[in-house]
Amino acid sequence: MESVISDIIAASTLPDWDKEAVASAVDAAIKTWWEKDKDYEVIAVELYGERPFRYKIDLVLQDRNGLVVVDWKTKTFGKLDERWVYREKHSYQPKLYVAALSRILGRRIFPVRYEVRGVTIGERPQVAMIPMLLTHGDALTAVRNLASINRQRKALGKRYPWTRNPSGCECFGPMYACEFGAFCWERGAVVPEGTDGNAPLSHTSASEFLRCPERYRLLRVLGKIEDEEGPHVAGIVFHRAMEVLYCQKLKQEDSILLSEKRRD
Repeated sequence: MESVISDIIAASTLPDWDKEAVASAVDAAIKTWWEKDKDYEVIAVELYGERPFRYKIDLVLQDRNGLVVVDWKTKTFGKLDERWVYREKHSYQPKLYVAALSRILGRRIFPVRYEVRGVTIGERPQVAMIPMLLTHGDALTAVRNLASINRQRKALGKRYPWTRNPSGCECFGPMYACEFGAFCWERGAVVPEGTDGNAPLSHTSASEFLRCPERYRLLRVLGKIEDEEGPHVAGIVFHRAMEVLYCQKLKQEDSILLSEKRRD
């Protein structure tokens, strides 16, 4: 198994230093959670669907007390500090994910245990976990919030450009300025035509829309909404390694959730 994970990291386009950092992060995650997770049955890995919204759930476990949903979170810069904890605790993503699971399995799954497992990618990885207990009411609140964002998107219609939010240009700092600034602020720039075609929203794409509707439209029109280049590539390699690790256990088990994944 170690050789398979090493091959995944080695085959990535990351520079050597980043490959070492990802390997350290994977090792830290395994040492922290793998032994504990051996007591669970693996129900699904990378569970994907588009109804009632687009989602991809990293890991679903089960024991005699019910389901445990795991969401791996990587952080390339900074620490898993109080701000990180606050942001994750107040995110709608966990609530949306359990709403997706309840569509498959029904309300009987509630309350659902949810674990945000954070790992920093660096020479000395930091690990942290945020446990939550989510109810059916939490799921409904998140679905209604996403529906509200979807109504805002539809209200913009087929005209372009959409609403531009200057505060979104550098909301992640000057190192990650919006790549579409020239379309918005340079005189005479030709703005790409088209809209997003009402593509299914996910938590991530809804967040992009709220950051700046016009940036979201351009990401969709130019086909970059799922772009894996840039600062998050290391996190993608980490997720792939963890996926392979847990899939080995899943191969021995049948799952209704895995069947749902194939249908979607």
